[in-house]
Amino acid sequence: MAKRESASGSGTRSAGSTRRTLLRAALGSVAAPVLGATLASRGRAREAPSANPFAGLRKDHPRLMATGEVLQRVKQMLKSDPAAAADYQRLIERTRTILTMAHLKYPTSTLESLSASIAAPREIRATPLDHLPRAGTYLAALDDPANAPGGGILESLGFKVKGNVPLALARPGLSRIQALGLVWQLTAERQYLDRAKSELLNVCDIKNFHWGTEFLATATFMQMAALGYDWLHSELSEDERRTVRTALLERGIKIALDQYQSKSRPAWITKPNNWNIVCNASVMMAALALHGDTEDPRIAGAFQFALASIRTGFRNFSPDGSWKQEGPGYWHLAAEHAAYLLDSLESALGHDFRLARTAGFSETGFYRLHMGGPTGKLFNYGDSEDRHLGLWWMRWLGRECKEPLYVAMAEGRSPASGAEDEVHPMDILWRGPASPPPAKQEPLAKIFAETAVLRGSWSDIKGTYIGLKGGTTTKGREHSHLDLGSFVLDAIGQRWAVELGPPKDYTECYLQPPERYQFYRASTLGHNTLVVNGGNQKVPAAAKFGTLRERKGRSSVSLDMSAAYPACERVVRHIALSAGRYVTIVDDIEPRGRLEQVDWQMHTTAQIDCSGRRAILTIAEDGGAQSRLYAWVFGPADVVFVTEVVHQPPPEPAVGLDCGPDPINGVRKLVARLTKVRKATRITVVLSPDPRPPRRVFSPRSPRG
Repeated sequence: MAKRESASGSGTRSAGSTRRTLLRAALGSVAAPVLGATLASRGRAREAPSANPFAGLRKDHPRLMATGEVLQRVKQMLKSDPAAAADYQRLIERTRTILTMAHLKYPTSTLESLSASIAAPREIRATPLDHLPRAGTYLAALDDPANAPGGGILESLGFKVKGNVPLALARPGLSRIQALGLVWQLTAERQYLDRAKSELLNVCDIKNFHWGTEFLATATFMQMAALGYDWLHSELSEDERRTVRTALLERGIKIALDQYQSKSRPAWITKPNNWNIVCNASVMMAALALHGDTEDPRIAGAFQFALASIRTGFRNFSPDGSWKQEGPGYWHLAAEHAAYLLDSLESALGHDFRLARTAGFSETGFYRLHMGGPTGKLFNYGDSEDRHLGLWWMRWLGRECKEPLYVAMAEGRSPASGAEDEVHPMDILWRGPASPPPAKQEPLAKIFAETAVLRGSWSDIKGTYIGLKGGTTTKGREHSHLDLGSFVLDAIGQRWAVELGPPKDYTECYLQPPERYQFYRASTLGHNTLVVNGGNQKVPAAAKFGTLRERKGRSSVSLDMSAAYPACERVVRHIALSAGRYVTIVDDIEPRGRLEQVDWQMHTTAQIDCSGRRAILTIAEDGGAQSRLYAWVFGPADVVFVTEVVHQPPPEPAVGLDCGPDPINGVRKLVARLTKVRKATRITVVLSPDPRPPRRVFSPRSPRG
């Protein structure tokens, strides 16, 4: 039976060796890379203390982010800043909605009616949730349990259900504590305190924070309880404090220590993914909240293990701030919880163990900026979704990095910020004085570790934008696809070339490489790239970007994908944006022998009308208007465009894994097909909102980039 990668890694060292290594790293003998990303100082040293990780811990509560000094500053700001006061009133209105809603009902056994367990659908609309991806499948069960996977019954709370149900409860629970706790501290109105306490004690009444091997849910429950304990501390009785401490220690920290010290450590401890940051940050925040209120030695042990482990996650921001393999959707989750942790460390200890100085971290906001197209949609490679709620952590990062552009993104004042018109509690807590518009202009084209982006304008919401995927194919990342060379395209206010993104429901089969690459959306066939002989790209393989060139109204970049196509000597994709409107994609292919078939392909939600070497793509707009994109294929001479319907064949089930269906609806594919390719060949495709092709078509001098 194949093992799920998120559940465990393939550790070979003994538990004792593992523990000693992590402890040495936690205490500073293993240093993280520091390349001088300077953040604003709060007047206290950022250097790690001595061997005692809690040296300098403030004794009073709250000590996690919402300290007395911070709350006083926020209150003064709300009196002097009308815009902040207006947002605060919106937050209060949303929080009042929670008062009218039933408590979240947490499962009390491994078999329980799903309809009794999930947050009500209106909570998604009416409360400031963090992330609740694909909850609709489960929320439908509230109206009719037969809509739920497994006929409305949780077969178990492990892998048998199609999604992490405990996580779909933990996230709205955390959001409730953030909203109720902050509004109470700012208003002193008892109704918010009483509901916050009941939500806190409700979650601490769960017999188990941990189901199956999904520590992400456990960690989120821990963070919820830690914030509630810290923010409501003065109003909790000693018995209530003991209840929360017991829940955090026995149902959270104990589980974390078991996993940190296991011979086969879970991947969240050892791999640079979003889980690493979310899980370790939650453990550390729980330890910060509890230390000093109880002498249990497990608190310091868990904190030290988490500190050593989380450096791995932070290194995924290196060297340029991009979030590798998982994409911008999972960047949101990692960056958000990184901000929660770093602010908690600063407020509780006065330093952050130099985590914020990890190479690339202070630049990470620019990655998010460039990953957003003028349509407001993300370059959603891998399992990222093309839209994401909120950017409140950018307020914190903007203040710490003294970067007004980050704050502008959080407020939705920056092009391609994608910030929704929602107010999250941390939008208020992290809000600073009104800042002037950013003085500097970001470049229109930029290369990151595994992506390159070209755009025609920062100010034109109907401008042209293209994102190109490089990086690596790999067996070891749950959310990566075989997508080297794939691209997205925005123009005239529409997303024309689309990434299929994540499935509606994550099944065991989909989350387990290599089975996941049977799914169309994760395979090479499901991307806007070249498909050679109908097969997937090689795993592992790396694609490297060439030099970004900008001259005379044109920007261009090349990507060497040769390693991904073993049947070819060389495969290089060149992309150019000319006059801010014409996108040219040139593919140079040198076969090793005869290639039976090479497909150039682009997925789209538009209607496609093919006429030989020209195609017209049409999207109907609201009000009956239509947008059109024109495509031309200029070579080879005998190639024409055809349209194909996207079809997902049922994946072959792996032993012991639930593969399930994966429907893909409303997507078509524009294809230029070559057959029996024996010699070096160049495919040139031009895409433009203009009905006439350009007078001069971009042609790179060197086929090698």
